[in-house]
Amino acid sequence: MKENANYRLLAPLKTVIMYFTGDIILDDIICLMKQLAQDHEYSPQFNVIVDFRDCNLNFNNQMLLDYIQFLSKAKLIARRKIAYLTSKPNEVVLTILYSEMVREHSLEIEVFSTSQAALNYIQGNGLNVEKLDNIILELKSQNCRSAFS
Repeated sequence: MKENANYRLLAPLKTVIMYFTGDIILDDIICLMKQLAQDHEYSPQFNVIVDFRDCNLNFNNQMLLDYIQFLSKAKLIARRKIAYLTSKPNEVVLTILYSEMVREHSLEIEVFSTSQAALNYIQGNGLNVEKLDNIILELKSQNCRSAFS
């Protein structure tokens, strides 16, 4: 497993921030979700901001279906908001396709290009855009090692 993903859990704010870099395959995302699920402070009901702006997503429609099945079996799907930060058309298409596939699971998913827009969407009480951007910078500077150590 490459060290290309990390997260920060903000339990008092009921928010998770995820960061991905480099070439991402479905196993990278599943590995991060398994790590997150083991965190005793985590709840599937926490809102999530996923930053895909520095990565290349390398998976297809069937892999998205496999991911949804994994989330369902692992009981990691709950009513919550997920904001995807993207910068490439491929990421936008995949995240919109994913949002359509999980519509029946009550996940509210939107795609954004700025931290401010993502933060406004999840209504991150107690979290401002400066703090969010600083957390993302910290996740970048950690080279994503801590999520898999």
